[in-house]
Amino acid sequence: MTPHGTNERRRLLVIGGSGGVGAHLVAAIYDRWAITATQRNSSQDQSTFFDAMHGASPKLLKEFDVVMYVAGVTSLKVCEEDVARSEAVNQLTPTRLAQECSFRGQKFIFFSSNAASEFDSLTTSESIAVQHQRRRGASTYGLHKALAERAIL
Repeated sequence: MTPHGTNERRRLLVIGGSGGVGAHLVAAIYDRWAITATQRNSSQDQSTFFDAMHGASPKLLKEFDVVMYVAGVTSLKVCEEDVARSEAVNQLTPTRLAQECSFRGQKFIFFSSNAASEFDSLTTSESIAVQHQRRRGASTYGLHKALAERAIL
């Protein structure tokens, strides 16, 4: 029986389900949810491939009760070298997904990072971006996670 007192399991989409955190999460809860976990490698199963650089189709989202975004470009080096990729995967895609889920009345869970805490004292997206330009050592990764947090909350 599920936690909701019925035999029907709720449908969960885990975007980033093939990564380290996502795979462990899926393994821990698979018996309580009907889970679809996406993969970042398109050479694997095409039915679960998700390109976080280009977002998700709203058609994909409608099949699920809950959407969990665990995906991320987490390498600080990669984020600094490919700012557009970091922005797309760590900020823009989860922001769009959260908006779409809100519109549909679906729950959206976003995994952020303690790197976003570099920007905790700042309140607006504009001040975060300006402060990032001024700070030495503040990461692009942290910036994009912080901007996503602000937009989603």
